[in-house]
Amino acid sequence: DNNILSYNRYGLVLYGSDAMVSNNTIEWCNYGILATSWSNGTIENNYIAWSDTCGIRIDGWDNTVKRSSNPIVRNNTIMKTGRDVLNKGDAISIQYYSSPVIQDTNVVDWGEDGIYIGEQCHPIIDKCVFDGQGGNYGVATSSPGTVKITNSTVVNTGNISLATAFLIKTNCTFNQSKVIFQGTDSNLTVNWFLNTRVNDDSGNRISNVNIRIRDNTNGIFDKNFTTDINGFLNWTILKEYYQKDIN
Repeated sequence: DNNILSYNRYGLVLYGSDAMVSNNTIEWCNYGILATSWSNGTIENNYIAWSDTCGIRIDGWDNTVKRSSNPIVRNNTIMKTGRDVLNKGDAISIQYYSSPVIQDTNVVDWGEDGIYIGEQCHPIIDKCVFDGQGGNYGVATSSPGTVKITNSTVVNTGNISLATAFLIKTNCTFNQSKVIFQGTDSNLTVNWFLNTRVNDDSGNRISNVNIRIRDNTNGIFDKNFTTDINGFLNWTILKEYYQKDIN
């Protein structure tokens, strides 16, 4: 904790570790933080800038052995990744059978990918901001895997590239015209949350009220729900669309 690390190949390395890495400043390293080989700790509140190749890399491969790493990554700031080298870098890279949870992380200005998701990885990404400031891909995948992104924003970047991956975006802001499907097995599902409250004429909340939600476009979605004891129907997921290719 609370280290200032700079000009190393690796700022910090977690190898088979469940340690907590927090409140560090890591600058001008090839890799800011590498978590590999069954590393399932917590990486939080770090400032990582000017990494050559990768700000945070999570790797589940050790020579020929699968050793998935599934840390919690939260409240980090990752800036200026791969901006001073010819080989553009990834702000976050998830590789080989790893499924981390990435929360409340701000990723700003990268060369290649805001987040790259590799072979058989199934990350959960929540409340993150990816501001490319001209970076290449906002989100890029390279092999089968389910990626869930919730309450997040991808702006000022190139395309979202899906290669045989299943991307589920819920309550997210991104450019829907900038999604590339690299394989016929790739698909994108875009959902939104619906929160509803029912009151009587006096403004009192009413419990156990039946609410019908119907898609007026085609009527395919048509379901009944019930308000809770406080008169709320919260976090109902509604699908905006499902897409398999650019058409």
